[in-house]
This record gives sequence, structure tokens and C-alpha cells, in this order.
Amino acid sequence: MNEFLIDFGNRMRKARLAKSIPQRELAESIGVAVGSIPGYENGQTAPSILTAKNIADALGVSYDWLTTGNRTVDLGTDPERAKKILDYIKFLDSQDQDNS
Repeated sequence: MNEFLIDFGNRMRKARLAKSIPQRELAESIGVAVGSIPGYENGQTAPSILTAKNIADALGVSYDWLTTGNRTVDLGTDPERAKKILDYIKFLDSQDQDNS
């Protein structure tokens, strides 16, 4: 499994459980199939960038935290963090293209 997906899924699950939001309710609120949520949380499926943003919004967390684990992102001072973000975006873009 991909490290990005596993980390994303773990943070997503943590935020969802902290808000006591059932998987079905989250799926309905972001407009995806109910079966997509366990796939995201288990690191088996990558959400599109838009879906990841919708998940972050629905869970009340930042997109940066959901995708990187960082509360704030300053691309100018931390090259490793910038690389991690860009790698994740490239990965999500490749998943979107594969699913087209």
C-alpha cells in the first residue's frame, strides 16, 4: 500500500471518529458511494483532490492537515514538506487520470 494513502486514511478516520460522524453520513455529505469511505480510510483507494477537499471541509479539518499531517504549510521554509505535498498532489493527479 502507498504511504500517502495510509497516512491520509488514518487522519481521515481519526477526524471522522472525533466528530462521531458515521461513514454513511460522511459519504452522503460529500457525494460519494458509502463503500468509498472505508477504501479511503484503509488506504486502499485515493480520493480525487476535490473529494479530499470535500472530506476536509465535512470533517472540519484543513486540507493541509488531512493530506500531509501538518497544521500549516509553508512551502518556502521546509523543502521536505514541499516535496511531500507536491508528491501527494502528483499521486492524486495520476489517480484521477487513471480513473478517467
